[in-house]
Amino acid sequence: MTAFIKAVLFVVVAEMGDKTQLLAMAMASKYKAKQVLIGVFVATILNHALAVAVGSYLGSAIPMDKVKIAADYNQPFMILMGTTTGMMIADGIGILGGAWMISALYVIPYFIFIAVLIYLVGVKFAYQDQMTALAVDSDE
Repeated sequence: MTAFIKAVLFVVVAEMGDKTQLLAMAMASKYKAKQVLIGVFVATILNHALAVAVGSYLGSAIPMDKVKIAADYNQPFMILMGTTTGMMIADGIGILGGAWMISALYVIPYFIFIAVLIYLVGVKFAYQDQMTALAVDSDE
């Protein structure tokens, strides 16, 4: 489960404001949000399944002491589910934003929400492991 949660958090933070989210936002302003979300989901599953397959192969071909980041877990299915969920969250936010941007009333609250979300996920949770390690070290 840890692999899933880490994958979700890393992808959500990495994809905020990325071209995929911006494209989903633009598409949602023209097409129905449900259609855009289904398209993003299918593309994400195919893209991430290929990435997980290649990553699993390379993980067996390259010595792990050479590659440390994104190789902590040997759970391809949980990584696929986590990255897919993270993309759907990030792009879902973009789709909602694109659908709401028809009305200028929602633009400012949308960007405030995005900024708060990036801060909470990117700053608060990114340093949680380091703060826990510091607390454990200070107790010893």
